Amino acid sequence: MEIGSLPTFENPQEEIKFLREEIARKEEEVISQGEKPNHEKIAHEKIDELQNAVVTHPAIPAKLVQQEVEAIVLNLSPETHDDKMGELLGILQESGIFHVLKVLDGIHNPHLEDDFHRLLVQYLRQGFPVKGLKNKSPLEKSLKTTLFEVSLPEEEEEKGEKVKELKTLISKMEQFYAGMLSVSSQDLSEDNYCTIEIANANGSPETIFFVSVPSHKASLFEKQMLSVFSGAKIKEVNDDYNIFNDDGISLGSYATSGSKPIFPLKTYEDFDYDPLNIVLNAFSKIKRDGEGAALQLIFKPAGDSYAQRYKMALSDIQNGVPVKRATALPETVLGHAYDVAKDILYSDRKRQQDKERAIDDIAVEQIKKKLESQIVETNIRVIASAVNRKDAEMILAEIESAFNQFGNAQGNHFVWNHIDGSKL
Repeated sequence: MEIGSLPTFENPQEEIKFLREEIARKEEEVISQGEKPNHEKIAHEKIDELQNAVVTHPAIPAKLVQQEVEAIVLNLSPETHDDKMGELLGILQESGIFHVLKVLDGIHNPHLEDDFHRLLVQYLRQGFPVKGLKNKSPLEKSLKTTLFEVSLPEEEEEKGEKVKELKTLISKMEQFYAGMLSVSSQDLSEDNYCTIEIANANGSPETIFFVSVPSHKASLFEKQMLSVFSGAKIKEVNDDYNIFNDDGISLGSYATSGSKPIFPLKTYEDFDYDPLNIVLNAFSKIKRDGEGAALQLIFKPAGDSYAQRYKMALSDIQNGVPVKRATALPETVLGHAYDVAKDILYSDRKRQQDKERAIDDIAVEQIKKKLESQIVETNIRVIASAVNRKDAEMILAEIESAFNQFGNAQGNHFVWNHIDGSKL
């Protein structure tokens, strides 16, 4: 029976059973064709069909949605404020997403807010619409993601030999990034980004690696990861981690370039040790109860625009233009138009003076090094939570200081911008 031709149901439980049977039937059909079924994709399709069917089928009560929502809640770890979660969910269904987010903002409870966000992600993944959430908006994209817990083997067997060399491991990660970026770059307008997170949740003794990808890229991520690291363990996480101390202080910061972005940081070729160990050591000092922290790296393709501008700057420097002027690259279209106009007014005499100056060989070398790697747009963020401000500041400082090792005396380094309160 097609889902568009619905039987008569006695109660909501029968409706849910029918929907699950339809999903199972479709999965068996896919298996019979020799393919691996994508449960999430099939569930989405069947729920969409059901949503279209109920418009003309008066026998479907609204309780169907409520039953599935309760199942989502049960799939998450119990919290002491589950009653508040129920109230927020009621506001979501009654007034829409922006209203409930405004309520959350007024509560000033990051722990509760984080828990509701993970509930909302699961709610959306079931295919139910949310009032006020615009299709393809930044908020919708950030919620329609799938979170994975990832662990890589410390050593891998490769042609009978154990692979231990740092550069071999990182080159494999480079291969993984390239694969994910190539898919995201198929349409830059879609704003497809991936997220890698290192987190130590409040109440957890472990530091765990997470990867978040757009839900429609989840299957691709798993294939890409396993093709590069055959021994990787990948686990989809429905119950998102929570680093926040409910009654404590939470602080955050984000990284920016200490110098002009055209100059590079240290890359893995410059290390004889694994720099990740220093980052993880900062997390190892976090107390199990009352403290938590997360490091988040968000990246997406940048296209060719940066590389083209950097090549132009490199050419200018090689032709004698001062480094300061050549690397004063605009980040906006308006800024570029201003630079073009300014260049027209640049006198021939001044150009000749530039050519007579010595070429800055160090700047040339560093820019060439930057252009050797693929350029991506990246956000790096740190969040720390503790019982009091002093302890939260200490956790934040430990993680930030771990990035000092990437400073390049002739190139670039990280600068951290602290935020808290409403800005956080």
